[in-house]
Amino acid sequence: MAIQNEELKGLIDRFWEGNTTLEEEERLRSLSRSPDFPVEFEGIAAYFDALEPKAPQLEGDFETELMEKIPTGIVHRIKPFRTYIAAAAVAIAIMAGWWLTGGLQTEDPFANEQYTQEEVQQAWEETQKALRKVGSELHEVQERSTAIHKFNEAQLSITRK
Repeated sequence: MAIQNEELKGLIDRFWEGNTTLEEEERLRSLSRSPDFPVEFEGIAAYFDALEPKAPQLEGDFETELMEKIPTGIVHRIKPFRTYIAAAAVAIAIMAGWWLTGGLQTEDPFANEQYTQEEVQQAWEETQKALRKVGSELHEVQERSTAIHKFNEAQLSITRK
């Protein structure tokens, strides 16, 4: 091996500390793949091996073998289930398209309605009344929050002494 154990140990220590360059990491990765890599450093070799992406390999016709192992009654229930899933996907796609285009509605449903000036004024007054009520309730909440904050500050000052 072209690298001594002490030098390799120092490189591995710097790697775990995050102080290696990309070139040093690549060198360490290639050294860990070597057949004569020291056994005492197999942890780093296992680490690099775990980082390698591995696609699962299925031998033969996996689906056919799987279906042969499933009891016959279940296979007959699985195939219609696939059909139901496909039908549901088509139905969802149609409904999404219908919804996105606005469905059957082509105009604003309130466009033809005419409101009198009295109705508009009444709606305005009701809105103002509701907003005043919300505002007063928010004010009460703010006052309670301030009181709780003052109480909390007093409690903290007592416990600090």
